[in-house]
Amino acid sequence: HLMRQKRALSLGFLAVAFALSIDAALILLMRGVFAFFPELYWLAALCVLIPFSLGGAFLAEAFARHAAQSGRLYAWDLVGAALMAVAIVGVLQLVSAIDACLLMALFAIGAAWLCRPVARLPLYAGLTLGLLVLNVPLRLLDVPPLPPKINAEGMSLADLGITQPLFTELGTPGHTSRIIDTRWNAFARTDVVNEAPLKPGQSELESTDTLLVYTNGNVPTNMVKWDGKIQSIPRIARDYPLSDWAFSVAPLGGTPPYPPLPRGDKGGFRKGKVLAIGPGGGLDALLALRYSAQGFYGAEINPSIVGLMREPKYRAFNGDLYGRPDVEVSTAEGRAYVRERVQRGEKFSLVFSALTKTATAAQGMALLESFIYTSDAFEDYWKALEDNGQITIVLDSPIIVARFFVTALSVMQKHGIQTRQACRHIAIVHDPRRGPYQFALVIQKSPLSRAQAEAMYQSSRVQRRLTPVWIPDQAAEAAFGPYEALASGDMTLAQFTAFFRQFETPLDVTPRPDDRPFVLDLSLVTPPIMVNLGYGLGALLIVALVFLGWGLKRDEASYSLGLRDGIFILYFLALGIGFMLVEIPLIQKLVLPLGYPTLSLTVILFAILLGGGLGAALSQRFDGARLRFYGAFCALAVGGVSALCAALLPQFDAFLLAQSLIMRCVLAALVLLPLGVFLGTPFPTGMRLFAEQRPTLVPLIWGLNGVASVFGSFLAALSARNYGFGQVMLAGAAIYIVAALLLLLTSTSPKKS
Repeated sequence: HLMRQKRALSLGFLAVAFALSIDAALILLMRGVFAFFPELYWLAALCVLIPFSLGGAFLAEAFARHAAQSGRLYAWDLVGAALMAVAIVGVLQLVSAIDACLLMALFAIGAAWLCRPVARLPLYAGLTLGLLVLNVPLRLLDVPPLPPKINAEGMSLADLGITQPLFTELGTPGHTSRIIDTRWNAFARTDVVNEAPLKPGQSELESTDTLLVYTNGNVPTNMVKWDGKIQSIPRIARDYPLSDWAFSVAPLGGTPPYPPLPRGDKGGFRKGKVLAIGPGGGLDALLALRYSAQGFYGAEINPSIVGLMREPKYRAFNGDLYGRPDVEVSTAEGRAYVRERVQRGEKFSLVFSALTKTATAAQGMALLESFIYTSDAFEDYWKALEDNGQITIVLDSPIIVARFFVTALSVMQKHGIQTRQACRHIAIVHDPRRGPYQFALVIQKSPLSRAQAEAMYQSSRVQRRLTPVWIPDQAAEAAFGPYEALASGDMTLAQFTAFFRQFETPLDVTPRPDDRPFVLDLSLVTPPIMVNLGYGLGALLIVALVFLGWGLKRDEASYSLGLRDGIFILYFLALGIGFMLVEIPLIQKLVLPLGYPTLSLTVILFAILLGGGLGAALSQRFDGARLRFYGAFCALAVGGVSALCAALLPQFDAFLLAQSLIMRCVLAALVLLPLGVFLGTPFPTGMRLFAEQRPTLVPLIWGLNGVASVFGSFLAALSARNYGFGQVMLAGAAIYIVAALLLLLTSTSPKKS
């Protein structure tokens, strides 16, 4: 809007500026901010803001020029977004995320060519293409080694959760780590790292016994060198005492002192099966083989890890572990995989998870959704167990252990097991040595016998020098929490959770359901990063409103300010916020039934965006009062359908689970497509009606709606933390109903000055 006050804008110029700003932002981020100031989030945000602002300017100018055709413009915009939501998955299988951004810059150059004439367009195209061609082999814009910046307490930026451990380690003086392989896909970046010094004449795989496989630079999984012989696994297991202990106490072989499994058809004890969530580089599978499991079944969410394990050079390194007939590892989301197996009637002796998260992000981010560890997830794992089966989770924090301990108790209470008795189903062991594997939480479906408890104590304390935190009748370390008081009846479960609220920084260890899946968020108050973000977005929203008010004041030469202008402002604010309050819960609630985050996001975005494009195109057929009433009807329909989804999605979830994966995707798309049609109508409808009287202010209204959408996404996350995604969707439904009423109130025409 400001640029239009100075000169007539060219769409081609804005498209070129958008393309070049992508290149410039990547250079500033990778060679400037990340290389020298990785802790300055706001500076990185400013770099990213540049291309998005110019992209917004292009769209705002297009709508300002052709406001009467807003329905068609918005339709093509949404249809293009729907197609790219699918295409980008394939693109990221072929190139890195950085190369994909450079490729999108070439798309913007193509848009500029369509908006001809643009001076020196071949030069700009050559610069963008040249940067892409050079970056593919030379990785000029790869993530640089990050300076650790050790503070007074001796903690690096990675220790504080500000930067990723891998890239911080690579920036630490004197390190020997090297990235020897990198893979990209739509889920994450995957790096294979060798920490061992490389001697002359050695290959990378000859120089080490362990490779670290990082997902997005965070907590790695171990790919261990193995010769394929079962008798060599104990030597490997010595380096991982906590996980080894967890498998040693699981009822896999059905031998005393552990409860025997039901007898097989031919009599005798039957060996148990292991289901691992996030098996990564295969350590879990090796331990299952060591302790004679009947079969190992893994759900690994990162397809690149599974692919690396099966590649010839790494297969020779890891003993073709994932090629064994008794080891089956699938690319799948853990919860969905467990539920599918239970749906088939399968049971397991051990459900194992080590440091698994549903998404990878900085470890300091508390609002990280983790459907793997919610109370509903524990219920799913409980259903997957044999009568004497175990759930074992390896963790890195004693407070998270306390939350999962309480979560396990809450699940057992639903099955009629009272708190004191439920404590006898659980054991906790701590590894005091430095490393990510710190605590093992074992939850058994049947009570731990005295012989079992004694064996657990001996195998942890004596054989592996681990510290038992809680083992019934054997050990209780008060330093980690009042577990003994709870088990003895001296403390209620409510008092146990209240104990952690008395810390200098009060902590909340109560369970988290799927509707509020922020299991890593232990704070009783809103995390500071969210507070600061809220202040920033609130200030941005105020600035947008001030600019809009200034624009309306300047426009008084044609029309006087009136109630209609204020109603339109509220209308576009409601659309921006309401859209995010509906879309984000939909995405979250359909992740589990569709079974894979990338797949669910692709299906949901494709259906909603394609439906939105159809709805926007349909709205172009109406004019005047009919357009207003049609737009209001669609906004009301969004409110009604969203409220219905909030109520029925849990039942729909159960129905989808019984279908094949393809049928799940088809059914989800068919349900979302009509909602998308309704969602795509109110915005272009309001834009056309507003532009009839205020055509020069279309860019400002576009900007206001965009800022409101950003604020809406923040509001959705914050509200979900406190009230759950179901309530967030209901709030979005209510906002759309208010938007429908506001649109009807805009029928009053402003008076000429």
